[in-house]
Amino acid sequence: MPSTPFGLAGAVVAARSLGYANVADLILDEQMPPPRIVRLFTSSASKAAGHDLALIVIAGSIARCRAEPEGWRADIERDIALKAIGADLGKITAAATTLVNKNWGDIERLAASIAAPRAA
Repeated sequence: MPSTPFGLAGAVVAARSLGYANVADLILDEQMPPPRIVRLFTSSASKAAGHDLALIVIAGSIARCRAEPEGWRADIERDIALKAIGADLGKITAAATTLVNKNWGDIERLAASIAAPRAA
């Protein structure tokens, strides 16, 4: 499943906002879809890793939905988040929505820069 520019940008901005600058750069450079992002967090000893992974993939999904609502589905991201936190997604979804809304300008600019090379 290829990442869309907005999904990728949402995940990158979320990772940066959580303090994962190197992870954000890797996600962007490798244009990682959600299943590959999981691999970055599987070896983490951090107690917050599951929460942070869930927030990152859900933020990517919400950004993708906001930009491209037609045909949007979040099955993969929902499954990843549920496995990562093993609980209700309500709080994560609310936090991811707030993050996306607050950083929408940055997400749009980053998505445009991601899409530009694809269009060339």
